[in-house]
Amino acid sequence: MVVGNVEIDPDILKEIKKILISCRIFWYLTDPLPTQNSLLVDSVPFYDCILTFSKFQVPLIYWFGGKNVFYLPFGYDPRLHRKVILTNEEKKFYGSDVAYLGTWQPTIENWLNELTSHDLKVWGNQWHQLKGCPQIMKCWQGEGAGLYGDLAKVANASKVIFNVVRFHNGNGHSMKTFEIPASGGFMLTNRTDEQVSFFPEDTCAVYFSTQEELKDKLKFYLLHETERERISQAGYEVAQQHHYNERARTILSYDKRIAKCGS
Repeated sequence: MVVGNVEIDPDILKEIKKILISCRIFWYLTDPLPTQNSLLVDSVPFYDCILTFSKFQVPLIYWFGGKNVFYLPFGYDPRLHRKVILTNEEKKFYGSDVAYLGTWQPTIENWLNELTSHDLKVWGNQWHQLKGCPQIMKCWQGEGAGLYGDLAKVANASKVIFNVVRFHNGNGHSMKTFEIPASGGFMLTNRTDEQVSFFPEDTCAVYFSTQEELKDKLKFYLLHETERERISQAGYEVAQQHHYNERARTILSYDKRIAKCGS
C-alpha cells in the first residue's frame, strides 16, 4: 500500500511483482493526481488498485491507464479525533468564537478576512507566507499549533469551526469534513454536494456559498448555543460511521474482488 503522492519508479513496481507474483499493490491518493509529474503518471498502470478521495479523479486515473480505480472517502482517526474534556486553562488557550484549522493558501485569505471582526484564532502552518493581511496574522497561533491531537482540543473549546473545501477538491470533501464533527466540533463549511450527502444541511453541519451567507450564518449561530449543540451532536453521531477502520474494511473488500476476478 502506497499512501499519498510518493514517487516510486515503475521499474520498482514491476520488480516487486516479479519477485512476489501474488502481491497486489494498492495506491491511496490523498491528493489529486499531479498530472504534470511524469513519474507518478507513468506508474499508474503498474498498480493493481488505485483509491482516490475524489469522484472526479476516477475517470482521470483510468485515462492514464489505471486498472481498478475506486472512490474512497476520507475518514477520521478515533485516537486523535474525539471529544475531550479540557481544563480551564486549555479552554482559554484553545478556545475562541471562531477557529480555522489549515495550512496557508492564497485562496483562503478572502474568506478569513470576513471573520477577523470576530474572536478568531487561526491554527496551522505556513501562515508566515501571508502578505498584506495583518488582521489575519494577529489571529495566527504559530507554526505547528493546532495540529494532530490538538485539533480535538480546538474543536471542543471553540464555538464555531470554519472549514473550506479547497477549489481543487471540486464539489467534494476534505479530511476535516470528518475530523471536525468526529471531534465534537460545530462545523460551518462551504457548501458541496459530497459534504451535504455525508452531513445533511442544518442537521449535522451548516453551510455557506457566499461571503454574505457566511456572515449571516456565523452571526446567527454564535448567538444560538442550543442550536450549535444540537447540530454538533448530530454531526458527531453521523461521523462515527466514517472512521478509518471502516475504510480499511472497504479496501480489503476491494482486494477480495480483484483477487476473485484475477486482475
